[in-house]
Amino acid sequence: MKLVRARFENFRLLQDLELDFSTDTTKKLTVIRGENETGKTTILNALQWALYDDAGLPGEGKDSRLSPIDWEVSGGISVPILAEVDFETTETHWRKNASKPIETTRRYRIVRTARETLDGTLHKRSPSTVKLFQITHKGAETIALPDARIARELPPELREIFFTDGDSALKFIEAEGDLKKKRERVENAIKSLLGLEVIERALVHIKKTGSAVNKETKGFEGDAEIAKISSDL
Repeated sequence: MKLVRARFENFRLLQDLELDFSTDTTKKLTVIRGENETGKTTILNALQWALYDDAGLPGEGKDSRLSPIDWEVSGGISVPILAEVDFETTETHWRKNASKPIETTRRYRIVRTARETLDGTLHKRSPSTVKLFQITHKGAETIALPDARIARELPPELREIFFTDGDSALKFIEAEGDLKKKRERVENAIKSLLGLEVIERALVHIKKTGSAVNKETKGFEGDAEIAKISSDL
């Protein structure tokens, strides 16, 4: 999953902001700089809200105000909040009789919206709605079950690894505990990030299956062909 673009409206400090992330194959890094309290962490929170709703906010969004924090309105006003994120995925598959795999890049757009009613310093937010579109040269095609599709591309279990800031990273590495535990913590994070746990489980399954097949074929040692297959397995 590669972030391409993001747009935010009325999300705390981000009243009208659009970001373009680097998609250059040689310059892959996008750096966002700014003084303290200028919105860097808010961008991380807005990206997570777009993907995971309130579960992506600090404290899972409980009592969190999303509308611009410097707005105070008496009598009540309904503020529209928007987070829009474009991302690309690359899928690898084989075609019949192909000598090498085919890579297909697809572009999607997440649009999450909500409304927050302000009355002085009080606020009340409606449940958000999310839509997912596949962007093609023909236009935008709506994707059903957007939350399930987003979770497949970026599982919630990896959210805190993908979306972190400097303070959180230091807490993760410098947390209390001996050096062995710290190394295990980092190792497990890297495994999750790369999906290595899936490969490890597959290897265990293959080993068990191979052992079972081996055991079954031992009764046919008189058949040279089956003995060879057993040996190859």
